[in-house]
Amino acid sequence: MISKKADMKEDEACKRKRLYKNLGLLALRLALALFILHGVQKLTSLDATAKFFGSVGIPAPGLMAMVVGCIELFGGIAVLLGLGTRYAGVLLTFVMLGAIATTAVSGVLSAGLPMGLLNMDLEWVYLFAAIAVALTGPGKYSIDKMYLCKNECKA
Repeated sequence: MISKKADMKEDEACKRKRLYKNLGLLALRLALALFILHGVQKLTSLDATAKFFGSVGIPAPGLMAMVVGCIELFGGIAVLLGLGTRYAGVLLTFVMLGAIATTAVSGVLSAGLPMGLLNMDLEWVYLFAAIAVALTGPGKYSIDKMYLCKNECKA
């Protein structure tokens, strides 16, 4: 009798931990959905984006403006919906690595340490959030988990 009560309490604790984990992953995905806005901004002002990309030394700036804008827009949508989240997380990770390598580093060099690092805090947050969803997946509250791997995946 005592072990049944202990097992029930343990099951409830495990369910609660899974719930919190999945809500945390959902919150992380909602934050990463801000990439949608960045993608729309780049795609609606391609000329200005290409000019900026060229000024920081990105090769083929016109093409890269389109590619980065599409990755941010569609990657953000995918992360928001939890559809292909790991793939979108990988693509967004590469976008953020490129952003840090080209624009943010020059800001650090011009502002000096440690103030320059403070100017790139958002880039680091986006980078590590993208890495996190690429590694963990979307969690239970996603199209991937709800429909695509209903029988085989347990979040």
